[in-house]
Amino acid sequence: MARTTSQHRKQLEPKIDWQGYDPNLVHFPTWLVDQLIPERSTICIYGPPNAGKSFLVLDMALAIATGAPWMSLGTKITHGKQKKPGHVVYILAEGPKSLHRRITAWMDHHQISPDQRKDKLSKCFFIPIVENLLIDRPADLERLINGIRDRCPDVSLIIFDPLVSFMSGDENNAHDTQDLVHAMRKLAETFEANDCSVMVVHHSGKEASRQERGSSALRGGVETLLELNGHKMLRVIKQRDAAKHEDIQIRFRTAVQIGENGETQELGQVVVQPTEPSTPETTDPLTLPPSSLAPRIRRTRKNKETMIRVLADTAYKAPDTVFVVSEFFTSLRKLPRADFSCKKSSYYTILRELANGDNQAGPFIVRPNKSRVFTLVPDALKKIAPDLRAKPSDTEDQLPDEPVREADATENDE
Repeated sequence: MARTTSQHRKQLEPKIDWQGYDPNLVHFPTWLVDQLIPERSTICIYGPPNAGKSFLVLDMALAIATGAPWMSLGTKITHGKQKKPGHVVYILAEGPKSLHRRITAWMDHHQISPDQRKDKLSKCFFIPIVENLLIDRPADLERLINGIRDRCPDVSLIIFDPLVSFMSGDENNAHDTQDLVHAMRKLAETFEANDCSVMVVHHSGKEASRQERGSSALRGGVETLLELNGHKMLRVIKQRDAAKHEDIQIRFRTAVQIGENGETQELGQVVVQPTEPSTPETTDPLTLPPSSLAPRIRRTRKNKETMIRVLADTAYKAPDTVFVVSEFFTSLRKLPRADFSCKKSSYYTILRELANGDNQAGPFIVRPNKSRVFTLVPDALKKIAPDLRAKPSDTEDQLPDEPVREADATENDE
């Protein structure tokens, strides 16, 4: 079906509008979220499963719709072309009714009283329930456009979550992916008077590079590309018309409420706003801005990031398997020196830090009975983590011994 759309597009008569330079046409970016989510743009945010993409996007959308700041960044009401809250259409293919529970979590977290909640979103946040909606099919796209014109004509942001549920073609095929990007652009152009943007939520691939899944035509076609990686770090991969915003560490908190029987019920996850002042209150090198770090501490941070990435990729490829990670040091030393340059003593220092459970953003590592065997526990097995033990192997006796001396993690092998 998508191939028919592509062929139809090629049959249309070309249009050429000859123009010259006009200084009156110089426009600067305006923002739904300052320096992060532009107006009049197509946007893709991607990441691995269970990274929190949908919670993050919903948190942004609610901030835009209510005029609240997001992560201390101004939203449309202060940084848009038209200074007012934005209207949002959020189309969720998987469990759309769960949005009501997640929105309640957001309202609780932002201390919005129950009697104000419905009115606060009634005319600016829409959750259409759709079936078999494939926006790369012209008839489906036109039907959606007519529906938005009828219910939310001044829309500022249209969200599709996840991307794969709204395309008829193959996400690995460049032509099919281009059809999807063209559909996103048509939506943005149709509601251009509102400075509307269109966002899709997508999954990353299984490769170690962790790029977005499917054809690179998506990366080339959208104006803005964001990654939420497994360490809960939001990165701007592409920003066509502005400088890239620095990485943002995302912290989630599970919102709960007390049920009628007194039991605790989970509403969903909300994004925790950064604390003021902006200078971090922790001395963990991984959370400090790079410009404020001494060279040795920057090296430690890079070593730790590399270890977390390798461990996360390992767990992602085999989510139901427990791994002994004490012997990873040899394979890490084969990486480029720019990624990993660490003594064995510092390696074990970082492992001990990860194993103590303080680093919630990294992989889950346990160290049963203070043994020298560290165990990597994938997300799927975390509930039984306290009972897990690394399975002895024929080569366990040959595992490298952990150094007795407690070495500073800033130590390097130079």
